[in-house]
Amino acid sequence: MDRLDIWDVDELAARGLLADLGLAETPDLLGQVAFHMAKHRRSMMEWAAERAQDNMVRILDNMTPPAHIHDVDGWSRGFRDAEVQVMTTPRSDLLALGPEKSRSQGQFLRTMVRQARSQLPAR
Repeated sequence: MDRLDIWDVDELAARGLLADLGLAETPDLLGQVAFHMAKHRRSMMEWAAERAQDNMVRILDNMTPPAHIHDVDGWSRGFRDAEVQVMTTPRSDLLALGPEKSRSQGQFLRTMVRQARSQLPAR
């Protein structure tokens, strides 16, 4: 893991921990704690993705074709394809967590306008 793997949230958590422990925030100490926080976050993300994938496979395994389906072979092929897709999807893609693309100022403003409109009373 290098510096690029440390997200802003890792540095925020590191600063919070240092403050809670009453430790002075030096660049070296902040870097070490942020690195540790990033390792922990990545580990938890991998665990969550593995659990999500296992749950999806379990749900698929418990499914049976609906009784009203006439093309059982087609349903079975589709089911197998879905199961293969779930089992072969990289776990990192399951959660789709990662640094998002930078949004433009216009995108931020449009989001704010939509949120404001959704909070207006209905007419």
